[in-house]
Amino acid sequence: MMKLLVRMALVALGIMVAVIAGRALRLAEPESAAASSTPKLIVRIAARDLEPGTFLDAAKAPFGEWQGAASDQFVEQGVPPERDVLGAVITAPIAAGQPIQRTKLLMPGQDGFLAAALAPGMRATSVAVDAVSGNAGLIFPGDRVDLILTQNLPAEGAATDLAQRWASETILENVRVIAVDQRLTADPTKRNTTEVARTITLEVDPKDAEKVALASGLGRLSLSLRSLIAQPQRAEGGAATAPGSTAGRKPTWASDVSAVIRSAAGRPEPAAAPSGPAHVAPAAPPRVRVFRGSKLDEPASP
Repeated sequence: MMKLLVRMALVALGIMVAVIAGRALRLAEPESAAASSTPKLIVRIAARDLEPGTFLDAAKAPFGEWQGAASDQFVEQGVPPERDVLGAVITAPIAAGQPIQRTKLLMPGQDGFLAAALAPGMRATSVAVDAVSGNAGLIFPGDRVDLILTQNLPAEGAATDLAQRWASETILENVRVIAVDQRLTADPTKRNTTEVARTITLEVDPKDAEKVALASGLGRLSLSLRSLIAQPQRAEGGAATAPGSTAGRKPTWASDVSAVIRSAAGRPEPAAAPSGPAHVAPAAPPRVRVFRGSKLDEPASP
């Protein structure tokens, strides 16, 4: 009788455990279904540490999944183009892996955008350009350029019939373009057009801003576009020259490029490189090396 009671108790206990487990499974299923149906939050995330003054583009802030709490300041995937933030300038540091927040950005056209785009201690100065001096409208904000001054100078003496002579020199190099006319961002849709700018604004230090102001009254200014992958030139000693430096550069005179002006000025032609064949040292006589098994027998050279 006792054994029967024990068996009945065990059966009843098993039934109770099964009922409780079934109820737990039924409660867990809606929760897991709700969790799986929650949409992922895809927002623009900093690909690296972004410092104030950085222009935002798709490479610096690609879309990625964010696991943290949502915010209406994030830029979610699928926003209309006018609500996106590409081309904005960052006003506060954003760490790598963190969402881009609108409160840390200034959009083009907002008050203070140009000042925020300038690096600390730098100044914005503009130069007038045309189709030729401005690279036919193919310079855009974010590009780097050299600034070239061309001048007409009085002749040195009466030995030449030329009333003037010309000289050209690079007065600033590796300077960042921060605005073209009133455009402060590089619009990709403009890259295939030939819209010619009238003014280009450069980012320079205070001393170079004075140079630009003075150079604009000395002669004609032209811009020379630099490669996007070009590295800063190295100064003597291995240190990279700072943007704006023209250390080691010499001016180019008219006589350096025109044989007519050299002739009229009575200047000698530059020495021509020798046209004869270069001297070649005689080849060393052949040497014979004889191996006999593991032994090397090398006769003396004649």
